[in-house]
Amino acid sequence: MNKVFLTGVSLLLILIIFFLRSDFFTIKKIDVKKEQISCASDNDLKDSSRLLGQNFFLLNTQKTVKILKEKFICINNVILSRSFPDKIKIDVIGRIAVAILIPLNSSEATLSSIEEFIATPSADESQKFLHLDNEGVIFPQGEENPSIKIYYFGQNLIFKDALVILEKLKTFGLDVKEIKILENFLLINPGSGLKIIFQMGDKINIQLASLQLILEQAKIDGKSLEFIDLRFDKPIVKFAPGKK
Repeated sequence: MNKVFLTGVSLLLILIIFFLRSDFFTIKKIDVKKEQISCASDNDLKDSSRLLGQNFFLLNTQKTVKILKEKFICINNVILSRSFPDKIKIDVIGRIAVAILIPLNSSEATLSSIEEFIATPSADESQKFLHLDNEGVIFPQGEENPSIKIYYFGQNLIFKDALVILEKLKTFGLDVKEIKILENFLLINPGSGLKIIFQMGDKINIQLASLQLILEQAKIDGKSLEFIDLRFDKPIVKFAPGKK
């Protein structure tokens, strides 16, 4: 009985090994479906996936997804599906840009007389700029054209903080489309003559809370704000003279 059982198990293992190593289960075809992807062609994705020639059953999908996302930063998600016995489908979903990143030169990024910073400088819109998604990931310019423009100067900037500020400002009734980041300062000119300065870093929520209180109080008092500097523990606030 034991010999029969062992013989049966051995034959089964031999068959499994045979089929796994058989060319019949070798991946021979890859279909690619792309959504919002401009940084990689179908052939780029097929070649980089390293799927051709792999065993259909031994495919490591997590490894393949990691390879593609690391090589092509514009990819947000990858879904692999198998079609027996030798076909793989790759669904690639790109990152959706929420803002355009436009670098400033040193002459445009002066911090002198910061209280009188002017409107956002003009730029050559034909130039290819970097894009930013809602996770703060920077990737090459895609097909979409976001309405928000972030002009910046400095190194190692955390643009996700800027997105947090912009999203919160919407709840305050300030729908800002252009901002300027100079090193660790964020400058906003939301219109109506108002200028706001943030200090980038770990106190953004505190600054946003202060800004909300200032805006609400000005509305109650019927005053027009001209300048708000949130870089200090006690924000500097200036009202427009003679305006209500």
